[in-house]
Amino acid sequence: MKIQRIHHRFYGFILLFILWITAGINAHAFIPGTIQGIVSDADTQYPIGLAILKTNEGFSAISHSSGVYKIIHEPGEYTLTVQAEGYYPYSIVVNVIMMESIRQDIALTPIKNINVPSIHGDVNNNGRIGMEEALFIIQHISQ
Repeated sequence: MKIQRIHHRFYGFILLFILWITAGINAHAFIPGTIQGIVSDADTQYPIGLAILKTNEGFSAISHSSGVYKIIHEPGEYTLTVQAEGYYPYSIVVNVIMMESIRQDIALTPIKNINVPSIHGDVNNNGRIGMEEALFIIQHISQ
């Protein structure tokens, strides 16, 4: 068994060497690293599920209900963008290293809804919207 493992590793290195020599490319680019972490709410620290994470090279993942995500990616420096419903998008530069896992936790800022009172229609029920309604609206906005 031990001899078989050594042969498999040896053949793997030979294959990478052949690719590097014959294709004139960096064989290390084929050995990925990982970006992983937890997506959470910046205010409550609760996990955010179904957040969409994408790199500028098109690698992507969706966070689990526990906020956990993992992207297997080729080595290099990339921009990771995260989006989730009800939160502002967030981007960060990450450096993926061959055969290594980097931890990148992300805290998204929730979009706060501004409650603006709505004022409708005819304040004095005279069938028109006139000066009295305009004054009523101005008084309520200035409060």
